[in-house]
Amino acid sequence: MDNEKDNQMNSLETKQVEFEAWLENVRDKDNEIFDLVNESAIGVLNQIKESEFAETLSILFAFMGNINFIKNGVYDACEKDNLYSAKILFRSLIEHWIKSQYIWVRFGKEKNNDVGREYRLFCALDEQVKYGNSLIKLNEILGAEQRGEDPWELVFTLKPELQKEHTKKTIKHKVKQFEYRKIIEFLINQTDLGNDGFLTPAIPEYSELSSFVHGGPEAINFMATVGTERYENYQGMIRFSFNICKMTTFITYSCVASHCDHDILATAVAIKDIELQENSIDES
Repeated sequence: MDNEKDNQMNSLETKQVEFEAWLENVRDKDNEIFDLVNESAIGVLNQIKESEFAETLSILFAFMGNINFIKNGVYDACEKDNLYSAKILFRSLIEHWIKSQYIWVRFGKEKNNDVGREYRLFCALDEQVKYGNSLIKLNEILGAEQRGEDPWELVFTLKPELQKEHTKKTIKHKVKQFEYRKIIEFLINQTDLGNDGFLTPAIPEYSELSSFVHGGPEAINFMATVGTERYENYQGMIRFSFNICKMTTFITYSCVASHCDHDILATAVAIKDIELQENSIDES
C-alpha cells in the first residue's frame, strides 16, 4: 500500500515538473504575441478612433484585451495548481470569446456599426433593468413598504428617445441576440465560415464547466477524483486559451487592417503564425 502511494506521489511530481516546463514555453510564445501587440496597440487604437466603424471595432478591441486578461488568469491558476478557479475562469473565457465571435461575424456580414451600437445600448439596458429588478426582489424579501419603481419605466423616463423606436418587447428581443444560446445557434448556422475547430468542442465544455461556476455536485465529484490527470486538464485549458486569444487578436487586427490601416495586416499575420509546441506531458 505504501509503495503504491509512493508511486502515485512520484508520478504526480513528474507530471508537475513536465507541466511547469511546458507552461514556460507557452508563456514565451505568449510574450511574443504580447510584444507585437504592445508595439502596435496605440497605433491601432488611433486608427479605430478615426474609423467610420469605431463603435464596433472598439468593442472588438476591448474583447481582445479582456479575453487576454482572463487567459492570463487561467495560466496563473493552473500554475498555482488551483484547478477549481481555473475551470471557472476558463468558462468565462469561452463566453467572452463566443460573444466576440458573434460581433465579429455580424460586423463582417453587415459592414456597419449596427452590432456595436446594439451591444452597447441594449446589453447595458438589460444589465440596468436586472439590477433594478434585484432591488425590487430584495425589498419584497425584506418586507419593505416601498418596493421601488419599475426599472422599465425608469429606463423610458431617463431615455425618452428610446420610446420613439423601441418598446419593452423590442428591446428584450434585441437583448436576446447576445445571449449564449442564441449566439451559438447563430454561429452554427454560418456554414460559409466553415469549422475553425474551436466552436464545436467549446459548446459541451461550456456546459460541463457550469457546475464549477454555480457550485454543482459534478464539480465536487470531479475534484474528489482527479489525480495526475489534472495536468492534462491544465494543458488542455491553457492550449485552448492560448489559441482562441491568439485568434481573437488576429481577427481584431485583420478587421482594423481591412477598414483602417492595411499595414497592420503584417502584424496580424505574424501573430497568427506563432504556434505552441506539441504536447510535452507524458499522458501514459
